[in-house]
Amino acid sequence: MSENDIKPVAWVERTESGHDRMWSYSLESWANRPANPEPLYEQSAIDALTKQIGELKTMLSIAEFQRKEMQEERDDLNSILMALQARHREVMAERDAAVADRDALSTMLAVAGGRLEEAANEIEDWGAYADEYFQKKHLLAEVVQSFRDDAKDAADAARAEEGQA
Repeated sequence: MSENDIKPVAWVERTESGHDRMWSYSLESWANRPANPEPLYEQSAIDALTKQIGELKTMLSIAEFQRKEMQEERDDLNSILMALQARHREVMAERDAAVADRDALSTMLAVAGGRLEEAANEIEDWGAYADEYFQKKHLLAEVVQSFRDDAKDAADAARAEEGQA
């Protein structure tokens, strides 16, 4: 029911003596109506409006409740997002530390490989002073080769780590 559907059934004017004078929809009474009459409405129109007002108040209460729930959900989601962002920063810091550790270990592997190669050369040089019998007895060639193999493995591992970076 809209505002245009509700039409007064009559108009009332209170006289100076306190009596009410009523005018209805007839043309005669309409022509003779007072300058500022108060309209009278049918009870069914008033009841319909009252019902609509009640329904609108209920809808407004529901909408307000839903708005509050949505606000709480938004606040919860914002809290979760902030926690995720903080955790992301932590994980990225841990990753950066792991990359730095990996790079340091790769450098250490390369250095260790170089030192193993130097050690193999030193063992071979000093072992050359020993008699051939003692070189064979103490497996000088195998020991030197073992150091060279370890040096090669360390250098290969360092290059592989650099390739992953």
